[in-house]
Amino acid sequence: MTVPSCRLHNNATSTADEYLKFLLGAISPNVPDAIRSGVARGAVRMVEKKSRTLSRYGFFMDGEAVNIEETIPLDIELLAVSLKKMARALFFRHYCGRQKLLGPLFACPLFIPIDQSDDPHFMDAFDTVRKRTTSDFDTHGKCGDHPEIFAYQVLEGQDAVFVNMEFYGEQRASVMGLWRR
Repeated sequence: MTVPSCRLHNNATSTADEYLKFLLGAISPNVPDAIRSGVARGAVRMVEKKSRTLSRYGFFMDGEAVNIEETIPLDIELLAVSLKKMARALFFRHYCGRQKLLGPLFACPLFIPIDQSDDPHFMDAFDTVRKRTTSDFDTHGKCGDHPEIFAYQVLEGQDAVFVNMEFYGEQRASVMGLWRR
């Protein structure tokens, strides 16, 4: 799926998009081979270039050897940039280019494991969003040309908009914003 985007905004967030693609490719069991191999080729290119961002993806150089960390570090801000951009683009597409999703957005990557020892208020809020998103996907239809790869919903409340996304049939995210008509 492609949606219109100006070069400035598209290029400014390409790092965030690559991070999301890598993260989803690393944690999702249902990723098609073509996408998984594309993610691997991107990682190899970063290693060949000795990119300064290798650590973002859980790699580090030890002399000429590449080592892989046990876990991928989580950059929640970078992840949120990509999800918010996608939400704005999906909203724009949903309304056939007649409306834009303006104003601040909150991205909730539901596919990220949350440490149960975190703030209980945050855990309650996260669980509420997870349950609402699950209910939304169970109740409302999914949009998208290839829902087994990527599906989405644009749902409007009285004063809020929710853009729910589902990657590879199981990894979900929700982006919320105030509704400004």
